[in-house]
Amino acid sequence: MREPTFGRALLAVGVLCGACATDLGECPPFGPRDQAVRSDIVFFSNDGGTSDGIAMFAGQAILQQSCGNGGFCHSPNISASARRLAPAGLDFNVAPACTSVTACEEEEVERLRQSQATLFRWSELSFQEIERGTMPPAGLPDPGEPGAVFPEGRYFRTVTVDETTGSPTYADPIPLLYADDPDERAQARSLVRDWLACGAPVVERLEEPVIAGEPTDVLPGTDCGNETVGECIVRAPVDPPDPNWQSIFETVIVGGGCQGCHMPGNPFFEDAVIDYSDADTAYEQMFMRPAAGNDCEGRGGTLIVPNRPEESLFIEKFGFGDAISCGDRMPLGGSSIPANFLPAMERWIEDGALNDGPRDPVR
Repeated sequence: MREPTFGRALLAVGVLCGACATDLGECPPFGPRDQAVRSDIVFFSNDGGTSDGIAMFAGQAILQQSCGNGGFCHSPNISASARRLAPAGLDFNVAPACTSVTACEEEEVERLRQSQATLFRWSELSFQEIERGTMPPAGLPDPGEPGAVFPEGRYFRTVTVDETTGSPTYADPIPLLYADDPDERAQARSLVRDWLACGAPVVERLEEPVIAGEPTDVLPGTDCGNETVGECIVRAPVDPPDPNWQSIFETVIVGGGCQGCHMPGNPFFEDAVIDYSDADTAYEQMFMRPAAGNDCEGRGGTLIVPNRPEESLFIEKFGFGDAISCGDRMPLGGSSIPANFLPAMERWIEDGALNDGPRDPVR
């Protein structure tokens, strides 16, 4: 297994060889290459998880999925061990600041602004490490394996929405920087190079799609009225869970990326505290239990209070309200839950938050 040497390599290159970084090439302000990069919007899918429908530019998505995703390596506010030798301050969390109209905080806009600025400043040296194959480092577990850092799911260029049900179908996945196939890695590098050369444009805000008996428009749209860093795109639609624990566990916890950090053996489990290995274990550790995380312990928050969704920290932590009483919004480094997930989650708790089987769906 090759050691993750990117942090040391980048520091050495920056100090000893500042003038020999890879030339990204030019991107004319209104040339064909620029227009191609700025129209190359891709959408994430993890087979019905909470992150489905998240939109980014292709280069933005590749870098986010490969270099930190808000929770490892090049991410702000993580432990030294989670950085895996990435230099402190070299943070590339370029996920959209607002992934739902229910959660758009100025701190997240500032996070995206600072990450974009850092990436732009280090773009040539960073891409040089990508070309060398030291970023992302080899030997990390694949998505879904114990200790994995790369998120499950892929970004796709095409989304087709069923006119009757409103359900999306994703096609044409974009390549990965950490793929086993060298040709796929080369394609991913090319997309990142073009994106960096064109100034690393970012999707900043997402609007929820409106489904009212008509096909949902998931084409790029840039006029959301409040852009301060990047552009605003219509999020692709995603089906909500059913109002029962098994569906919520699979859709929100597993599909939303929560399970990865909340698994014994994961490097972040010590901070995550709650074990999400399976639905029964998660339920036992959350039902009528006080929060036990470093920022929430002793502050009176209860994770799941039957019949009272407004008092359940489990609901609050996903950022549906204006503020979170303790700790960070979850999932850390992932997307906020779509607004149409809330009714099913509230109904499940209102009905007693039982660990039982399916009920009628909420649509």
